[in-house]
Amino acid sequence: MARKVTGIEVELKKKLNANLKFDKIHMPFGPGGEIQKIEAVENIKLEPKVEKVFYDTDLKANSAIKILNSSGFNENEISQFLSIGVMGLKYNRKLVPTKWSITATDDNIGKDLIKEIKQNNIIQDYRLIFGNYLGNYYLILLFPQIFSYELFESSMPDQLLSPDQDLWTTSDYENYDGRKSYADNTVGGYYAARLSLLEYMKDNKMQAGALLLRFVTSEYSVPLGVFVVRQAVRKTISNSEMTFESRDLMLNVGRSIIYRKFGYNIDNLLKKSLLLNEINKQRKLIEF
Repeated sequence: MARKVTGIEVELKKKLNANLKFDKIHMPFGPGGEIQKIEAVENIKLEPKVEKVFYDTDLKANSAIKILNSSGFNENEISQFLSIGVMGLKYNRKLVPTKWSITATDDNIGKDLIKEIKQNNIIQDYRLIFGNYLGNYYLILLFPQIFSYELFESSMPDQLLSPDQDLWTTSDYENYDGRKSYADNTVGGYYAARLSLLEYMKDNKMQAGALLLRFVTSEYSVPLGVFVVRQAVRKTISNSEMTFESRDLMLNVGRSIIYRKFGYNIDNLLKKSLLLNEINKQRKLIEF
């Protein structure tokens, strides 16, 4: 909670365990051990807004997140506050795993952004953006529709047996009315990618339906958590976007980009898209 790094003294129960462990889920950690005692040895100064949400035990966590976010605190800082149980109603405060607090922060900030974006004008063309960060490749397809969002995450092998090879793929979707349940398939990555996409729509004062195709390659060798998802989408949307007059033309270019890069046919994913299926069923006012 401190405004700056604070000196602390730590007394351990026994010597640190110097063994390092790596797996596909957690970030790499250094040596660890059990703490006997820990205390600050310097005066701790808090930012006024942090102090407010800490001492206001009648303030709900989602309201506290809004206050901190509007005051310039980024999602990483807010998720840390949430993880150590310094926000929310007095009897609801608790320590939680960092990945829970990160997703809760991304989801809460995202829902507020969606409310803003629904007031924006719908784009009048079709847009495509492609990019990557640390071996995570994103193809972002934007449609001139009211807000909806779908994410596909696929594991791309170094060499495909055929363009139509089945990939390990998960997906989640929400329409204009939003989700009623947790995104169990793409989990935290769903909310992290959505947050970066929503920031882009807010900055450009636009509204659109968005289909994101993520391809995870062997270049991404060390797991770094949903931070990578958030940054990969931000890096992708910083690239130049391509605009098209028709959906078919945009999809054809998207097919070409992924085929040239990986030798893969994205029709295997597109045919499973709930967002595209919904668009195909929608009737326009000009039809009446």
